[in-house]
Amino acid sequence: MYRPPNKTDAFWNNFNMSIEKALDICNEIIIVGDINEDQLNPSNNHLRDILLVNELSNVITQPTRVIGNSSTLIDPIIVTQN
Repeated sequence: MYRPPNKTDAFWNNFNMSIEKALDICNEIIIVGDINEDQLNPSNNHLRDILLVNELSNVITQPTRVIGNSSTLIDPIIVTQN
């Protein structure tokens, strides 16, 4: 999946609904992509909230984009918690 940096909250609502539909079909899912929301920044909670509600986890814990003095985790790999 890809989330352009300027997308609004509607993206996150649609993303959550898509996850719920996928979990209705299959108990195990894998999601990869570029979400453009730094998961190393504690104030970014859209994805974290969705993962918590749907019992999913991001297996990536280190920065996925490093430029100069900046490092971000914007490319998660999300899996079903087992």
